[in-house]
Amino acid sequence: MEELRPSVEATVGSILDVMADTGEVDVMADLAFPLPVSVIGELVGVPAADRASFQPLVRAGSAGIEPFVDNAGVVAAMAAQDEMRAYFVDLLDERRRQPADDLLTDLAEARDHDDALTDAEIISTSILLFAAGFETTTNLIGNGLLALLRNPEEFERLRADPDLTPSAVEEILRFDSPVQVNARTALEPAEVDGDKVEPGQMIMVLQGAANRDPEQFEAPDRLDLGRKDNVPLSFGWGAHHCIGAALARMEGEVVFRALSDRFASIELTADDVPRRPGITLRGLAALPVRLEPVTTR
Repeated sequence: MEELRPSVEATVGSILDVMADTGEVDVMADLAFPLPVSVIGELVGVPAADRASFQPLVRAGSAGIEPFVDNAGVVAAMAAQDEMRAYFVDLLDERRRQPADDLLTDLAEARDHDDALTDAEIISTSILLFAAGFETTTNLIGNGLLALLRNPEEFERLRADPDLTPSAVEEILRFDSPVQVNARTALEPAEVDGDKVEPGQMIMVLQGAANRDPEQFEAPDRLDLGRKDNVPLSFGWGAHHCIGAALARMEGEVVFRALSDRFASIELTADDVPRRPGITLRGLAALPVRLEPVTTR
């Protein structure tokens, strides 16, 4: 991931150039989506011309993991999943004909004790990596910038001490996690806080609540970019720890450092910032801001 940092920095710089020239932008549409979809698209092997079309598909598909979803949402989620699967079936066929320097080609060629991955495994893994690789990081950028704008003293703290950026990303992940809810299925009998859990039983894990646990975090509702011993559960834990955690952290560090370096001020231009519906994936529908580049001071 660190080898990718210069490329990500260059991409962020190009995006911020355009934003600076525009002056008033929607951060979600102009930065928070284009950056991570470009990075993960290059890694997985999704052509640039096809990436934007995945945003509505991924959002429709992710509705299926919400705890509360109506029949229409389930049908739309299944249709979106089918469309994404059909796309990757074709892309996999193309990579077998013409291998490229990307993850999809590597998966197609992967061997585990001389046993090839099945096409279904390759396709499901590619969809998961690509979709999760931009959707959650999009929310990290949007949620994080909103938190900084609503806590200007912390934003100024970051401007004054850029080395605080890695700690700031961890605190943003804790303060307003892009993933709030998850589910786990018990494989063996267990006891959790006095409650018995039987094999096959599904458990809802409230990561967002855990990240605000007052027994774990002092003043949990306060944004503190220098918080000590900060270990949020935003990326899960154990065997289910997010394999894209290092990439998301690196992208977050690059974005927040660049924003604090590049702009003398970033101001919200709307009193109410709209959030997307749902509670599993927490993110903004839009983040309209007015920018003042440092060079105009």
